[in-house]
Amino acid sequence: MLVSKKLLLIADSKVAKFYSAKGNKVQSLLKGIKSNTWWKLFTRKGHNNFFQRMSVTSHFLDPRHDAKENERKSFSIEIKHTLCKILESYPAEGIIIFADAKMLGELRKTLDSTLNDMVCKEVIKDLTHCTLQEIEGHLKLI
Repeated sequence: MLVSKKLLLIADSKVAKFYSAKGNKVQSLLKGIKSNTWWKLFTRKGHNNFFQRMSVTSHFLDPRHDAKENERKSFSIEIKHTLCKILESYPAEGIIIFADAKMLGELRKTLDSTLNDMVCKEVIKDLTHCTLQEIEGHLKLI
């Protein structure tokens, strides 16, 4: 059996973790990042993303997108930049992505062609809060 160096990306819309792996064995956590919730600065709780000021009428942040979609999109761009930095220091032969369906779709749109060519497996599963042993168990199943 050929043992290859893989990079595991485990992500949801709030957290992304990058693990190194050889074969079916997870070695270590390379980096973990959290999303910046920039849009929460402009909204208040209970107002459904509307500005509430005394002299200004209510209007939506962005009429074409939900706030969570905007957060997912900006976080996927941040994941792409972090992934490029990690690949400079950890030259992996392939990338395995574990993410929920919406985040996986956003990552597919965001990653450029060279990174998309490195992706060898995509799994629709949220493993952001799992331990290393649980991640290894899911890695053996794919």
